Amino acid sequence: MASAAGERFERLSTADAANIAIDAPDQVNAFLMAGVLAPGGAVAPDGSVDLEVLRSALAERVPRAKRLGQRVRRDGRSLVWEPVAPDLAHHVRVVEPVDGLAGLEALCAHLIVTPLPSNRPLWELLVVPGVAPMSAAIA
Repeated sequence: MASAAGERFERLSTADAANIAIDAPDQVNAFLMAGVLAPGGAVAPDGSVDLEVLRSALAERVPRAKRLGQRVRRDGRSLVWEPVAPDLAHHVRVVEPVDGLAGLEALCAHLIVTPLPSNRPLWELLVVPGVAPMSAAIA
């Protein structure tokens, strides 16, 4: 499939297109993973996270994970994957601190029903302070 400019786009699989079609503000079709990070790598001994180290590590991997650098758009009657440069400052960011694991669970409950913006690749990595002493979470 080619655009007017001659670029080639990959048509979404039937399953991917169905997932996009059923996504609605009152029925979000999302997948969420969360975890607690201990010190090491981008996480300092006090639990703070160096976002630039994290973004840099992801910047090296995004080209190898094709879908992280694509967004969904309409091409006539079809949905296609369109290559875009992800804005890692948007996709990888710190959110407000939570109050322990219960706060992380509440944040995840909110995120799972919040649609991602369709003008960007459909992912984000949120750094969540406050989940436990000397650690941070990701969601």
